[in-house]
Amino acid sequence: MADEEHGAGATLEGVADALYALPLEEFTAARDARAKTLRAAGEKELARVVAALRRPTTAAWAVNQLVRARRDEVEQLLELGAALRDAQEAFAGEELRELNRQQHRVIAAIRQEARAVAAQAGQRLTETVGRQVEATLRAGMADAAAAEAVRSGLLTSDLESTGFEPVDLEGAVAVPPVAGIPGGRAPARSARRSDDAVPTTSTRPGRQRGAAAERVDRDADRSAEQRRRRRAQEEAERLEEERRRAERERELAEARARADQTARARDDAQDRLAAAERAVEELDRLREELAARLAELRAALDAAQADDDAAARDLGHAADERDRAARVAEEARRDADEARTVLERLERRG
Repeated sequence: MADEEHGAGATLEGVADALYALPLEEFTAARDARAKTLRAAGEKELARVVAALRRPTTAAWAVNQLVRARRDEVEQLLELGAALRDAQEAFAGEELRELNRQQHRVIAAIRQEARAVAAQAGQRLTETVGRQVEATLRAGMADAAAAEAVRSGLLTSDLESTGFEPVDLEGAVAVPPVAGIPGGRAPARSARRSDDAVPTTSTRPGRQRGAAAERVDRDADRSAEQRRRRRAQEEAERLEEERRRAERERELAEARARADQTARARDDAQDRLAAAERAVEELDRLREELAARLAELRAALDAAQADDDAAARDLGHAADERDRAARVAEEARRDADEARTVLERLERRG
């Protein structure tokens, strides 16, 4: 492993596989560093090719990560696509409708898987990128060569199928040829098997034995195809169940969050109620103290009023006594004046 890190024994496929497994934002720096390491190790041609590897689009990167993290699910999806293509060629109407229904369920589930895998790698997929991921997976289902490109985990761009022409894979795979895709281009659709061709009228010896062998082969092929479709259907059902389970878990988590929020709100309300009750009790106690103080002040006021009334009565009596004393004094003054007048008259006579 140490030799490979320094460029010795490294292969383009191995280097590309490691690079396209990285988080998207790390790709360019890691690619350039690996190319530099290879040049230093004398692998100049390999370094040149590695340096030219294209940074994948976000959708292509998401599909590459999905292939690595959920390979079985992707494989079942691609096998379901192969079953769909076979059903279309055989004009199997009811089977085709059922497979189409499975396709919609599986595509929806695996698109959510792609979002989850990308999120684990720190990458959020927008709605546009999500549609591109779905289009790439549908292209892999619609075209055998595109399926191999998806399986490689080395996509550099997202794919799209028109439903009529082979999927354009020009430059879509980092390291062509990949799984029989020369130059990254899709090969022509394979011809129908020879055992599906119209039989000739040859009468050479052994023809009947050959026909019987062909029937055995066809029966074996049909059995294998049925097993493959059954596995695809079972996988589709498993993915649907996983989606439902994830949905239930999400709803349960949301319900728990709402319950926790409600419990916190209830606790806050109880705390506020307890504080309000303490405030009411404190105000009641203060009111009682004020009422007692008011009663004391009223009693003191009544006593002061009584004292004032008594003082008013005493003042009235004193005023009466003063008036009487004034009258007596006035009479005494007049008597004195008269006595002095009489005395003076008698003195003048004498």
